Amino acid sequence: MMNHSTAGDQQGIVPRFSAELFSRIAQAQAGSQHRKFLVCCSFLEIYNEILFDLLIPSRTKGSVGLEIREQKGLGIYVKDLTEIVVDSPEKLLGLIHQGFESRATAATKMNQASSRSHCLLILKMFQKDETDASKNTHSTINLVDLAGSERAKDTGAAGDLLKEGANINKSLAALGNVINALSSQAIGQKKTFVPYRNSKLTRVLQESLGGNSFCTMLSNASPASVNVEETLSTLTYAKRAKVIRIKAIKNEERAQVAKLNDEVENLREKLQQQTAQGPDDVAAAERRDLEDKYDRQIEELEGFIKQTWEDKQKLSQQHEAERGRLLDEAKKREEQQLLQQRRRLELLEE
Repeated sequence: MMNHSTAGDQQGIVPRFSAELFSRIAQAQAGSQHRKFLVCCSFLEIYNEILFDLLIPSRTKGSVGLEIREQKGLGIYVKDLTEIVVDSPEKLLGLIHQGFESRATAATKMNQASSRSHCLLILKMFQKDETDASKNTHSTINLVDLAGSERAKDTGAAGDLLKEGANINKSLAALGNVINALSSQAIGQKKTFVPYRNSKLTRVLQESLGGNSFCTMLSNASPASVNVEETLSTLTYAKRAKVIRIKAIKNEERAQVAKLNDEVENLREKLQQQTAQGPDDVAAAERRDLEDKYDRQIEELEGFIKQTWEDKQKLSQQHEAERGRLLDEAKKREEQQLLQQRRRLELLEE
């Protein structure tokens, strides 16, 4: 799906998509001088049920990872996830290449470079009409590369590899349960509960699976007879997904800003109610915590409302500068390690 290292017919879906995306943007801008476009890219992986930013090269697998949040007017989003403005397919593919260098992989009996995580490429697209603000729209495309389910007896996994495989299978099972629930809703069972929160994978994909979206699943089936059970399971998985019925409507910037303003007013009312309550109603410490929580939410929402394209580009430049610094530091550490290895070899030879 994300094969970015070859050209022509061997390219994956993502390189083809990125080329087509910027080609269409160029055509739209050529047809109207008043239409402007902005594309932002984020890249993350879900490793052992922890979210990591693949555009930050210095993160460690032992860290707590990123947080998934939900907010009226914003939907489901990942807090503090890096967003970089991209203006060409070459820049986008460069970010993907750098992200893959940080993605968790390992050798097993079935695959020399087995993915040990799911990865998600997020592209946010904004369209602006300088003559009519009512035509300003935005959309998000989530391109997901799922790690394949695996059996320990086939992969020979043990230790950390076994734990990684178990978490991969767990999240895929959770995705299957969500698909089952959504397909049950599609055939008329309205009261079916959809367990989005059972996995970070299904939670971060909640909008794509059952929200205001279109969803497409591509299945990789093997012709080898030794993989017949996995192939049958994959096809059954995809068959259930085909039953899901979702409907997408245009995301208008004006409507989103109105929702955000309503949510800000709602939070301000809650904050005033908390402030007006006496010490006998709620413990002072608990009241202060709630007030701080509402203040942070209001500040965050107002930041989204006031953020302009220029702000996004400035923030992107800051992220790129930070990424460049971290990459330079990583390169220096690698050079120092190589130098130390050479010195040890020279000492052994002496």
